[in-house]
Amino acid sequence: MRGMTNAVIGGFLGILAIGAARFTTLLELGNGAGPHYHANFAVFVDGERLDLSAMHYMQDIAACKANPDLILPVERAHLHEGIHDVVHVHHEGATWGHFFTNIGFALGDNFLITDRGERHFTAAGQTFKFVVDGLDVPSIYNNVIESEERVLISFGSETLDEILETQFAELPSTANSFNQFHQDAGGCTASEPAPETTGEKLRRAFWF
Repeated sequence: MRGMTNAVIGGFLGILAIGAARFTTLLELGNGAGPHYHANFAVFVDGERLDLSAMHYMQDIAACKANPDLILPVERAHLHEGIHDVVHVHHEGATWGHFFTNIGFALGDNFLITDRGERHFTAAGQTFKFVVDGLDVPSIYNNVIESEERVLISFGSETLDEILETQFAELPSTANSFNQFHQDAGGCTASEPAPETTGEKLRRAFWF
């Protein structure tokens, strides 16, 4: 009998030790949705803005997940509701390269291939220019999408001054209002999630 009691006590203490170890190593989660913020962008080819408002560019449902590391790649950065100049970001590590891959584009520092197979490469007189918040940058592919930034991708013969005056001027600044008021088709609000309580973290640590 004493041996059985000791085994029960030992098992209980073992569970406590494992749970305590899990509690100290678990990542902090928000109470509800993960990150959700927005940025504005536009793509111009030979002076014409690409229309990305067709429904096949849209993500109908992006489920909110408590742990942003568990979301699918297509859920990290996408478009919604036919609005083609507002990117919805659900992962803080999402880059512009991730986003363009999600809508079927291939983008590099010197090429752009659309989802329709249209191919644009740097050549004599035809170059790519990348503008972030009014500043010329050499590349954006690996740049993390920042909340409320404005990004322009332009391919053509125009000078930097010309695209700043014309194309960048067309780029809206609506990301801020989306951050404050908008709820997308997936039901994910753009508000910051409440921090996980100690009780919620304990339940995760001890599997109940």
